[in-house]
Amino acid sequence: MLQDTGLGQEMFVSVYNKKQEDGVEKTMCHRYTDDLVDVETDQENAIPNEQLSERSIVYCVSPPGETQWVKNASYSSSDATEALNGTTIQDSSSSTKSTIQQKYPLVDEEHVSAIIKFYGDSDSLLTSTNLGGAEMATMDGHELFDSHLAQFKDTPVLHAITCKNVQGTMGVPFFTNTQLDDTLSQARDIRGPLIDYIATYFGGDKLVSEFVLLQLLSKVSIERHGLKIGQFCLNISNFNSDSSAQSIKNLVSSLVLHQVSIPLTLETLNKSRFSPQSVNEDLLSGVLQLVPGTHVIVDESELSEGQLGDTGVRNMQALINAIQHQKLTYGFPYSQFDFDVDLGFITLSTRKSLLPNQCTIAVKPAYPMDQSQEDNRSLPTKQQLDVFRMFLQVLRNASYEIPESISQYIQDDFVKERKQASEQQMPLPSQDDLMLRMNLCRLVALSFGEQTLTKDTYDYAVQLDQLRKSRNLEMTTP
Repeated sequence: MLQDTGLGQEMFVSVYNKKQEDGVEKTMCHRYTDDLVDVETDQENAIPNEQLSERSIVYCVSPPGETQWVKNASYSSSDATEALNGTTIQDSSSSTKSTIQQKYPLVDEEHVSAIIKFYGDSDSLLTSTNLGGAEMATMDGHELFDSHLAQFKDTPVLHAITCKNVQGTMGVPFFTNTQLDDTLSQARDIRGPLIDYIATYFGGDKLVSEFVLLQLLSKVSIERHGLKIGQFCLNISNFNSDSSAQSIKNLVSSLVLHQVSIPLTLETLNKSRFSPQSVNEDLLSGVLQLVPGTHVIVDESELSEGQLGDTGVRNMQALINAIQHQKLTYGFPYSQFDFDVDLGFITLSTRKSLLPNQCTIAVKPAYPMDQSQEDNRSLPTKQQLDVFRMFLQVLRNASYEIPESISQYIQDDFVKERKQASEQQMPLPSQDDLMLRMNLCRLVALSFGEQTLTKDTYDYAVQLDQLRKSRNLEMTTP
């Protein structure tokens, strides 16, 4: 992941001319290296400007929250092993903690880091970008850094020959294209067993399980006039503090590529940094500086009474902004800038969450959730888990459309619903209710492997939402 793109640029000699023993000049390529130029003493000032170029220096870290199954699959591949062979990447457990350690979003977790030098257009280098498919020329860290980069003197340097932004199903190179293509046609057969698997973590509650599935399928799909549409941030209420939040984290991490947990305690809020902050021209990371598509589990059930300090208030604001607007503010000495994110949130809370999630559903386990961890769960095989993982990655990145006839049907149904609510003197469905319903329709359709919304799927999504509302009313009524 690109953590800091602000390390500047450096001038380098791209090619140079060198006299051979026979007196003939030969053009030597000098890209992808930090070695000194091998020229004669009387030629030191004779390198023309057209042989000089610039490259960008960035600081990269291993993707925060990368789940164990992804690490196992990635590092077992021959390409990854070959790429890392003979290269000593900076490990967080070594001597350089302090400032460098604060450049990783999850400060207490071990990770690897490296300086990467990019050639060509630097405008495409954005923080939190997940890089992959790279070919690198490597070398150890050296002592030739400028003074402002002295802290990285022990960090290895990689020269990017080629690389690309990892998006969509590109993030799962350990599955074949044939496997991914087959997943869409088999979606209906996979959906039921996946819901059953998720339900075992919620005491057999299949309604909550279905909403969790929809959340795992969500992503920012459209941005219009600064409004991001597609993410489905879910609040699971009635989650007792003695229930095992860890088991929910284990569930999510068994299915997705990246997952991060935030225990919403006073200590976490008051002592952590959720947003990146530039200090002395060095970008220190924040907990929410994560690669797109990361699933964040916020455990609000641990929140107790107490005083929020200035840092705590800022962290809450950052969390709210990320959930509500999919934006993360980067702080600089005299300014601040908002950067786009694409993060999915599941908030666990005893009552309705303090955070502005798009959807709330109360959990109603058929048996104690701690019991479900031991007695009522038959763990799927690795092959079954791989099918579930492919299902999520393929369908969350699948295309989707609403036919004109269905669009008109939805409008007529919404007008009818508002009219009925008015006649019954009930609260009128709002624009936000309609947006939530449209998002539910998209996610429900994709979960069935449908890329075009049908009337039956729309009706199913409406019924699902009505069941959710009835559940919430039931759980809040004395």
